[in-house]
Amino acid sequence: MKYKISDGSMGSMEAVISSTGGMVLSLKMDGEDIFFPYEFQKEKARGGCFVCAPWFGSSSFGEKKHGYFRDLEATDITIGATDAAVKGQNAAKLTFEHHGNEKYPWEMSYALQIYVRNRMFIMAFKIQRLDDGLFDRAPINPAFHPYFKCQDASKVRLRGGGEDLYKNFSSNSIISPKKPAAQIMMPEKEISMILSGGFNSDSKLVLWSDAPEKYFCVEPLFKDKGLFNTPNGKYLNIGESLELYLSLTIF
Repeated sequence: MKYKISDGSMGSMEAVISSTGGMVLSLKMDGEDIFFPYEFQKEKARGGCFVCAPWFGSSSFGEKKHGYFRDLEATDITIGATDAAVKGQNAAKLTFEHHGNEKYPWEMSYALQIYVRNRMFIMAFKIQRLDDGLFDRAPINPAFHPYFKCQDASKVRLRGGGEDLYKNFSSNSIISPKKPAAQIMMPEKEISMILSGGFNSDSKLVLWSDAPEKYFCVEPLFKDKGLFNTPNGKYLNIGESLELYLSLTIF
Protein backbone atom coordinates (compact mmCIF):
# COMPACT_ATOMS: atom_id res chain seq x y z
CA MET A 1 0.00 0.00 0.00
CA LYS A 2 1.00 3.63 -0.51
CA TYR A 3 0.77 6.45 2.00
CA LYS A 4 1.25 10.19 1.53
CA ILE A 5 2.69 12.55 4.13
CA SER A 6 2.94 16.33 3.79
CA ASP A 7 3.71 19.26 6.07
CA GLY A 8 0.91 21.27 4.44
CA SER A 9 2.78 24.57 4.74
CA MET A 10 4.33 27.10 2.40
CA GLY A 11 7.38 25.60 0.75
CA SER A 12 5.62 22.30 1.34
CA MET A 13 7.31 18.92 1.33
CA GLU A 14 5.42 15.82 0.25
CA ALA A 15 6.49 12.18 0.27
CA VAL A 16 4.79 9.00 -0.92
CA ILE A 17 5.79 5.91 1.06
CA SER A 18 5.27 2.22 0.36
CA SER A 19 4.42 -0.29 3.06
CA THR A 20 6.94 -2.61 1.37
CA GLY A 21 10.34 -1.83 2.86
CA GLY A 22 9.26 1.69 3.74
CA MET A 23 10.43 2.75 0.28
CA VAL A 24 10.02 6.48 -0.36
CA LEU A 25 8.53 6.35 -3.84
CA SER A 26 8.68 10.11 -4.37
CA LEU A 27 9.74 13.28 -2.58
CA LYS A 28 8.61 16.70 -3.80
CA MET A 29 9.05 20.26 -2.63
CA ASP A 30 6.57 22.79 -4.02
CA GLY A 31 5.63 20.17 -6.60
CA GLU A 32 9.20 19.69 -7.83
CA ASP A 33 10.80 16.27 -7.62
CA ILE A 34 13.74 16.01 -5.22
CA PHE A 35 14.07 12.25 -5.59
CA PHE A 36 13.82 10.70 -9.02
CA PRO A 37 10.36 9.04 -8.88
CA TYR A 38 10.42 5.29 -8.36
CA GLU A 39 9.96 3.25 -11.54
CA PHE A 40 11.05 0.08 -13.31
CA GLN A 41 13.67 0.39 -16.06
CA LYS A 42 14.37 -2.75 -18.07
CA GLU A 43 12.98 -4.89 -15.23
CA LYS A 44 15.16 -3.11 -12.66
CA ALA A 45 13.78 -0.82 -9.96
CA ARG A 46 15.20 2.68 -9.92
CA GLY A 47 14.38 5.87 -8.03
CA GLY A 48 13.01 6.96 -4.68
CA CYS A 49 14.92 6.21 -1.51
CA PHE A 50 15.18 2.91 0.33
CA VAL A 51 17.12 1.35 3.20
CA CYS A 52 19.76 -1.29 2.54
CA ALA A 53 19.77 -3.84 5.39
CA PRO A 54 21.06 -5.99 6.95
CA TRP A 55 23.87 -5.52 4.40
CA PHE A 56 24.84 -3.21 1.55
CA GLY A 57 25.75 -4.45 -1.93
CA SER A 58 26.21 -8.13 -2.73
CA SER A 59 26.66 -10.80 -0.08
CA SER A 60 26.92 -14.56 0.26
CA PHE A 61 24.16 -14.28 2.91
CA GLY A 62 21.53 -13.76 0.21
CA GLU A 63 20.96 -13.42 -3.51
CA LYS A 64 19.20 -10.07 -3.12
CA LYS A 65 21.54 -7.11 -3.52
CA HIS A 66 21.36 -4.62 -0.60
CA GLY A 67 19.74 -7.14 1.73
CA TYR A 68 16.21 -8.35 2.25
CA PHE A 69 14.77 -5.39 4.19
CA ARG A 70 13.39 -3.51 1.17
CA ASP A 71 11.17 -6.53 0.35
CA LEU A 72 9.65 -6.85 3.83
CA GLU A 73 6.04 -5.87 4.38
CA ALA A 74 5.41 -3.58 7.35
CA THR A 75 3.65 -5.21 10.29
CA ASP A 76 2.42 -1.86 11.61
CA ILE A 77 2.07 1.62 10.07
CA THR A 78 1.18 4.89 11.79
CA ILE A 79 0.58 8.14 9.91
CA GLY A 80 0.32 11.38 11.88
CA ALA A 81 1.62 14.84 12.71
CA THR A 82 4.74 15.56 14.74
CA ASP A 83 3.09 18.40 16.67
CA ALA A 84 0.00 20.59 16.74
CA ALA A 85 1.62 23.30 14.59
CA VAL A 86 1.75 21.02 11.56
CA LYS A 87 -1.15 21.57 9.18
CA GLY A 88 -0.93 18.13 7.59
CA GLN A 89 0.00 14.54 8.39
CA ASN A 90 3.76 14.88 8.07
CA ALA A 91 5.14 11.74 9.70
CA ALA A 92 5.09 8.00 9.14
CA LYS A 93 6.29 5.19 11.39
CA LEU A 94 6.65 1.64 10.07
CA THR A 95 7.77 -1.50 11.90
CA PHE A 96 9.02 -4.78 10.43
CA GLU A 97 10.26 -8.18 11.55
CA HIS A 98 12.38 -10.83 9.85
CA HIS A 99 12.78 -14.22 11.50
CA GLY A 100 15.85 -15.29 9.60
CA ASN A 101 16.42 -17.89 6.92
CA GLU A 102 18.93 -20.58 6.03
CA LYS A 103 21.60 -18.15 4.81
CA TYR A 104 21.00 -15.35 7.33
CA PRO A 105 19.53 -17.06 10.42
CA TRP A 106 19.51 -14.13 12.85
CA GLU A 107 16.16 -12.56 13.76
CA MET A 108 15.77 -8.80 13.50
CA SER A 109 13.17 -6.14 14.17
CA TYR A 110 13.21 -2.86 12.27
CA ALA A 111 11.66 0.55 12.85
CA LEU A 112 11.61 3.24 10.17
CA GLN A 113 10.36 6.78 10.80
CA ILE A 114 10.02 9.39 8.06
CA TYR A 115 9.28 13.11 8.51
CA VAL A 116 8.81 16.07 6.17
CA ARG A 117 8.67 19.66 7.38
CA ASN A 118 9.97 23.11 6.48
CA ARG A 119 12.07 22.06 3.46
CA MET A 120 13.48 19.15 5.45
CA PHE A 121 13.25 15.37 4.98
CA ILE A 122 14.34 12.96 7.73
CA MET A 123 14.64 9.18 7.84
CA ALA A 124 15.33 7.44 11.15
CA PHE A 125 16.17 3.73 10.95
CA LYS A 126 16.64 1.26 13.79
CA ILE A 127 17.74 -2.37 13.50
CA GLN A 128 17.60 -4.56 16.61
CA ARG A 129 18.61 -8.17 17.17
CA LEU A 130 15.85 -10.30 18.64
CA ASP A 131 16.24 -13.18 21.09
CA ASP A 132 16.80 -15.84 18.43
CA GLY A 133 18.76 -18.21 20.66
CA LEU A 134 21.77 -18.20 18.35
CA PHE A 135 25.27 -17.95 19.76
CA ASP A 136 26.98 -16.22 16.82
CA ARG A 137 26.91 -12.44 16.50
CA ALA A 138 24.87 -11.08 13.58
CA PRO A 139 26.85 -9.09 10.97
CA ILE A 140 25.19 -5.89 9.73
CA ASN A 141 26.12 -2.92 7.53
CA PRO A 142 23.04 -0.81 6.68
CA ALA A 143 22.83 2.19 4.37
CA PHE A 144 20.40 4.69 2.85
CA HIS A 145 20.01 4.69 -0.94
CA PRO A 146 18.47 7.96 -2.27
CA TYR A 147 18.17 8.74 -5.98
CA PHE A 148 18.42 12.49 -6.55
CA LYS A 149 16.79 13.82 -9.70
CA CYS A 150 19.06 15.80 -12.04
CA GLN A 151 19.59 16.71 -15.68
CA ASP A 152 23.35 16.20 -15.76
CA ALA A 153 25.16 14.43 -12.91
CA SER A 154 28.54 15.62 -14.21
CA LYS A 155 27.64 19.11 -12.93
CA VAL A 156 27.03 17.91 -9.38
CA ARG A 157 29.59 18.84 -6.69
CA LEU A 158 29.94 17.58 -3.14
CA ARG A 159 31.40 19.71 -0.37
CA GLY A 160 32.00 18.98 3.28
CA GLY A 161 33.90 20.72 6.05
CA GLY A 162 34.54 23.72 3.82
CA GLU A 163 36.29 21.73 1.10
CA ASP A 164 35.42 19.82 -2.04
CA LEU A 165 34.68 16.15 -1.44
CA TYR A 166 34.14 15.60 -5.14
CA LYS A 167 34.27 18.19 -7.91
CA ASN A 168 32.87 16.15 -10.79
CA PHE A 169 30.39 13.42 -10.06
CA SER A 170 31.58 9.93 -10.93
CA SER A 171 29.24 7.07 -11.73
CA ASN A 172 30.94 4.78 -9.21
CA SER A 173 33.08 6.07 -6.33
CA ILE A 174 33.37 5.76 -2.55
CA ILE A 175 34.48 8.76 -0.53
CA SER A 176 35.32 9.20 3.14
CA PRO A 177 34.10 12.55 4.48
CA LYS A 178 35.87 13.91 7.54
CA LYS A 179 32.48 14.55 9.11
CA PRO A 180 29.16 12.73 8.54
CA ALA A 181 27.79 15.55 6.38
CA ALA A 182 27.87 16.80 2.80
CA GLN A 183 26.58 19.65 0.68
CA ILE A 184 25.19 18.35 -2.61
CA MET A 185 25.52 21.27 -5.01
CA MET A 186 23.53 21.27 -8.25
CA PRO A 187 22.96 24.07 -10.79
CA GLU A 188 19.29 24.38 -9.80
CA LYS A 189 19.42 23.61 -6.04
CA GLU A 190 21.54 22.71 -3.05
CA ILE A 191 20.87 19.87 -0.64
CA SER A 192 22.40 19.68 2.82
CA MET A 193 22.88 16.08 3.96
CA ILE A 194 23.43 15.49 7.69
CA LEU A 195 24.09 12.00 9.07
CA SER A 196 23.75 11.15 12.74
CA GLY A 197 23.07 8.33 15.16
CA GLY A 198 25.56 5.54 14.52
CA PHE A 199 27.24 7.27 11.57
CA ASN A 200 30.85 8.17 12.41
CA SER A 201 34.29 8.81 10.90
CA ASP A 202 34.33 5.25 9.50
CA SER A 203 31.17 5.87 7.49
CA LYS A 204 31.28 6.29 3.71
CA LEU A 205 29.40 8.00 0.91
CA VAL A 206 28.89 5.83 -2.15
CA LEU A 207 28.41 7.72 -5.44
CA TRP A 208 26.59 5.87 -8.20
CA SER A 209 24.45 6.33 -11.31
CA ASP A 210 23.61 4.28 -14.37
CA ALA A 211 21.57 7.12 -15.92
CA PRO A 212 23.42 10.40 -15.12
CA GLU A 213 21.04 12.37 -17.32
CA LYS A 214 18.20 11.41 -14.95
CA TYR A 215 19.54 10.81 -11.44
CA PHE A 216 22.56 10.28 -9.21
CA CYS A 217 22.92 8.54 -5.86
CA VAL A 218 24.82 9.68 -2.78
CA GLU A 219 24.43 6.70 -0.47
CA PRO A 220 25.38 7.03 3.22
CA LEU A 221 26.93 3.70 4.24
CA PHE A 222 27.58 2.78 7.88
CA LYS A 223 30.98 1.17 7.18
CA ASP A 224 33.09 0.30 4.15
CA LYS A 225 31.32 -2.61 2.45
CA GLY A 226 34.56 -4.60 2.45
CA LEU A 227 34.39 -4.77 6.25
CA PHE A 228 31.04 -6.56 6.34
CA ASN A 229 31.34 -9.89 8.20
CA THR A 230 35.01 -9.31 9.01
CA PRO A 231 36.66 -8.69 12.42
CA ASN A 232 36.45 -4.93 11.77
CA GLY A 233 32.79 -5.01 10.80
CA LYS A 234 29.68 -4.27 12.86
CA TYR A 235 27.86 -7.07 14.70
CA LEU A 236 24.81 -7.27 16.95
CA ASN A 237 24.40 -9.54 19.95
CA ILE A 238 20.94 -10.45 21.20
CA GLY A 239 19.13 -7.29 22.32
CA GLU A 240 21.64 -4.89 20.75
CA SER A 241 20.60 -2.29 18.19
CA LEU A 242 21.90 0.37 15.81
CA GLU A 243 20.17 3.60 14.83
CA LEU A 244 20.97 5.71 11.76
CA TYR A 245 19.54 9.11 10.78
CA LEU A 246 19.50 10.82 7.39
CA SER A 247 18.47 14.48 7.21
CA LEU A 248 18.11 16.44 3.96
CA THR A 249 17.44 20.16 3.80
CA ILE A 250 16.60 21.69 0.42
CA PHE A 251 17.81 25.18 -0.49
